[in-house]
Amino acid sequence: MLIANDRYQVMPGDPARRSVKVIVRATGKVLFVHPVPHHGYELTYSGLYRDRLVMVDDDVLSPNTMTPDSPAKPPEVTVYNLSTGRRTRIEAILGAPTPSLYVSQGYVDASGRFLYGAQSKGGFADCVGQIDLVAMRGRTVTCVPKPAGIFWLGSASTGVTWTGIKLKGDKQCRFSGWLDGDTVRPMSGTSECGSFDNAVLDGWQIWSEQDLDVIKPEIPLTASDGTQKIDLGMISPQTLQVCGSYAYWRVTKDGEPDSIVRWKPGSPIHTVYTAETEGKSSYDDVILFPDGCSDSHLTVSVTRLVGTSTVKLLYVDSR
Repeated sequence: MLIANDRYQVMPGDPARRSVKVIVRATGKVLFVHPVPHHGYELTYSGLYRDRLVMVDDDVLSPNTMTPDSPAKPPEVTVYNLSTGRRTRIEAILGAPTPSLYVSQGYVDASGRFLYGAQSKGGFADCVGQIDLVAMRGRTVTCVPKPAGIFWLGSASTGVTWTGIKLKGDKQCRFSGWLDGDTVRPMSGTSECGSFDNAVLDGWQIWSEQDLDVIKPEIPLTASDGTQKIDLGMISPQTLQVCGSYAYWRVTKDGEPDSIVRWKPGSPIHTVYTAETEGKSSYDDVILFPDGCSDSHLTVSVTRLVGTSTVKLLYVDSR
């Protein structure tokens, strides 16, 4: 995942080496190149807060079966201070819990905290961890009782949301939660077991729902402040992203180009970008994805699959 704020930009580097480069946006100067640490690894997450950059490299070759005996190698998490050039591995950060295999589902919030999938000693993807990127201190935010696990993290104005899977009787069931500042709260709007996408924007909970064993290309999106509920239309699953003053998501309709839309409380839904085709390509050849948010700047990747796959990055001011 590539990202930018008003000062720095994370860009593709050498494709053969799967490296990425960090540049100064005002001058185009390359600060450094982030190399892939091992064969089979690649960058799966990057997050910026002012001059602090988080990079997550994951083993993408080993199968990942979401089980405690998964053979996937552990991810590597690095925090860069772009002002000094200092590089710190997560193992050297005081109090930072061990990242789970799902650490790349992490999120850097507006207060400068990297919130990520973590695990307790002997556990497996059962916790949410936090690193204060300014103080460079870590802590465990919350853990869930075994055998439940936390597998997806979502965005919030401050804090983070999460979705996990637990057992209810003899079947699996989704559950969700929310870190509001330093307080753990439930996502109260979602129905039991149906929780999917989750985000919080200025006190409004935003969510989608679908059955665990059913994956649909479009599902309903809803927002509530606890007293009123708003139908936000349809969302492509796992594309919900809060950034600055807005919530963003992708809309996909058969025979029509994908689009990125945004909404904030008290305002109508507004289309930010609509996919465009080139030559003989079709709308199905263009994929839009809201990659992440940094200092109220949303990064949207536009991937064209015709011929040589290419990626264009859009940066949306969300203040």
